Amino acid sequence: KGRKKGKKKGRKKNKTLIKCTCYVCGLEFGAKAISFHEQQCSEKYKSQQEALPTQERKIIPTRPPFEDAKSLEERNSMAKQAYESMVIEKCPSCQRVFNSRDKLMKHMKGCNCLTKGRKKGKKKGRKKNKTLIKCTCYVCGLEFGAKAISFHEQQCSEKYKSQQEALPTQERKIIPTRPPFEDAKSLEERNSMAKQAYESMVIEKCPSCQRVFNSRDKLMKHMKGCNCLTKGRKKGK
Repeated sequence: KGRKKGKKKGRKKNKTLIKCTCYVCGLEFGAKAISFHEQQCSEKYKSQQEALPTQERKIIPTRPPFEDAKSLEERNSMAKQAYESMVIEKCPSCQRVFNSRDKLMKHMKGCNCLTKGRKKGKKKGRKKNKTLIKCTCYVCGLEFGAKAISFHEQQCSEKYKSQQEALPTQERKIIPTRPPFEDAKSLEERNSMAKQAYESMVIEKCPSCQRVFNSRDKLMKHMKGCNCLTKGRKKGK
């Protein structure tokens, strides 16, 4: 115990580490290592710039006259100024700084300030969409745009025809004929004509619950489990 106490008393306190700022990377190093580090850091920075396209290259930062500095703080201040003025890249939107152009470019792809600005710009520049003119198909009863309706009706009619030809002769329905839409005075009148043709010539109606279907197959599936029909059967039993 006496020896240990004696050792503790005899120990010398470590001196405060003197930290010097590098004018190339902006990091701090010990006073003994800074000169060697700055030499290596400058060479590395030079090789990085030579690898870039000519228009993207930056001037290699020159070593400030640290010999004229009167204190460590003044010396580090000179190094920091050189680093900020000649090396760092600043984001034009959020002012965040980076020590290379690659890091800046990666940051700018997802910078919140830039994305917000783009969104706002898009909103201002957007044109209000015109009201879509919807036309009813006389074969399937669905609505389509005015530019697409003629092509759709042609395709829909051919599909309906092939479906009917696949059925037994006694179950087939007449192919609906296209109403004279040219005589319609308004869009509402045109759609009303299409709806009447669809309801009178295409749809299948359940005799019990009056629910409508656009094919006989769907009607037959429905009738197997129709509540109105099953209730009637139970009462008859």
